[in-house]
Amino acid sequence: MSTKMHSTSNILALVKPTGDATINPTPRYKGDSSGGGGGNMEARIAKLEATTEHIQSDATEIKLDARESSKESRKSIEGIRSDMRIDFKWTIGGFIMLLGAMTGGFKMLYTAIEALPK
Repeated sequence: MSTKMHSTSNILALVKPTGDATINPTPRYKGDSSGGGGGNMEARIAKLEATTEHIQSDATEIKLDARESSKESRKSIEGIRSDMRIDFKWTIGGFIMLLGAMTGGFKMLYTAIEALPK
């Protein structure tokens, strides 16, 4: 059994990237090579802090808007419930009046039928 030793260039020739995959050995941020992440670290951190503060203020505004919307929704629901109670009372009152009228009508019919000669 023989084992072949492949050189790095031979192995890389066998591996082909798919799609838009590319190998980029250059660092994303240019700066000194001390491994500190670049020479403009303070500026980048300041930018991140400003962005974070902006995100926090937006989140606070969203929370306040959600609370206001919740309060408005509760008021609307309470108004709808109140209107439904009033409508229900009128409906029951009308139903009772209709029953009374029907009872009176049936009573008149009964007396009229009783008055007929047999």
